[in-house]
Amino acid sequence: MSFDKSDLGLPIIADERIITELKQKKSLIEKLQADKIIDEEILECIKEEAQYHSARIEFPIWVDYINYLSTEEKPVKKARIRKIKNNLIAALDYGIKHFDNRLDEDFIKTIAGKIEPNLRKEGKKLKYRNSPVRVKGSEVTPPSHYKVPLEMQKYILDMNTLLELSERGNLSPIDVAIYAHLNLTRIHPFDDGNGRTSRIVQNVILLDNGYPLPIVKEGERVFYSELVHNALRGWRNRNVKLETNDINELLNVSKDEGIFFDYIASRINLSMDCIIESSKIYKE
Repeated sequence: MSFDKSDLGLPIIADERIITELKQKKSLIEKLQADKIIDEEILECIKEEAQYHSARIEFPIWVDYINYLSTEEKPVKKARIRKIKNNLIAALDYGIKHFDNRLDEDFIKTIAGKIEPNLRKEGKKLKYRNSPVRVKGSEVTPPSHYKVPLEMQKYILDMNTLLELSERGNLSPIDVAIYAHLNLTRIHPFDDGNGRTSRIVQNVILLDNGYPLPIVKEGERVFYSELVHNALRGWRNRNVKLETNDINELLNVSKDEGIFFDYIASRINLSMDCIIESSKIYKE
């Protein structure tokens, strides 16, 4: 059964024009796939490219090369990025295989552990951080480590409510995926790998709903980080209480949060353009 968002009074977060365009392009891509006139390799290429740049956002290559690395050092730095990217691909593959339109803490801990395997003990899932952290370049401080377990319980509860609403047609999966990304970043539950983990959770939800992954390139890292910072500040200024059960309050985002949603949605749109432009019908 399908429901209209207006029936529930739920707000639309990302620009409705972008959401509408994404839905239309998704239908077109599905038709092109059914007619076998689309290059399926482009889908895998986008998935891999997204992980490559997810790594380079946090470990920019140019910083290494500007120091005039020696011939011996360059392969070591390249190998490091490859390892980070391969960890991200492993985490994404795990997420795709085990996601059933619901999240739980073990699922997120396993993904985080695949991204940062050095932080977990052999055969065990990653644990939440037990000390304060700061988001680099941000004035917004993540919740105290004492609050992380409660924050994560609430995050899971909220996300499963949003996923259910999306499944019923009351909320765009694009909004749900980006909400997952931003709010896991806000909580910063682990000692390291929080940004990469939040992007993987977002991407699992997108792929499960038939959308390609957004690619945020290394050259946009400062802009991306500023958008995240502003969005987190917008959340903080809304003073959303941990105990709130009001979905409207969660989704009535600030202007800066909305800008972040629009940015990620636009990056998904660009990936869809790449897919469509790779089709045989486009090249004719």
